[in-house]
Amino acid sequence: MFVALPHLLAAKTSLPDKWQISALEGLLRLGIFLAFLWFVGRSEKARRLFAYHGAEHKAVHAFERAADLTVDGLKPFPPEHPRCGTAFVLFVLLVKVILFAFLPIGGWQGVAFRIAMLPVVAGVSFELLRLGALHAWWRWLSLPGLWLQKLTTQEPDEKQLEVALTALQELLRLEGVSAYR
Repeated sequence: MFVALPHLLAAKTSLPDKWQISALEGLLRLGIFLAFLWFVGRSEKARRLFAYHGAEHKAVHAFERAADLTVDGLKPFPPEHPRCGTAFVLFVLLVKVILFAFLPIGGWQGVAFRIAMLPVVAGVSFELLRLGALHAWWRWLSLPGLWLQKLTTQEPDEKQLEVALTALQELLRLEGVSAYR
């Protein structure tokens, strides 16, 4: 749905330039992805899942800032996080537009080649995500991912924050990391 459909639809157009076809493919892929998130997010179960996602981010924020690892200690933090997997997926979608513009292969062979290129796309995307999250000058790279998380995170309730804290504390125990570095 996110690889073959946009590629095959864009390839059927009469656009004369491979850059235009690649841009259309990328816009179609992004549109399908956003529509998917929006549609899935309408269900009550997804909203509950997205609140757990927000709780996870609050716990990570609290840990990274050495805040109290309590429900009250998590509450002030936002449910969005710059190194979220949702932001990573957005980077993947955007990097594909640029990298795949150099791939003139069409049809099902183009789909197979695009799938084979996913490790390269993922590696570049990860480095851009990391750059945007860790370096102040590049922070603007994180903004689209934070905006997208408005679809995939919700404000959690106290029980969801407790679950996130329990998961974080267990992870820290397994890793042998002190919660208060």
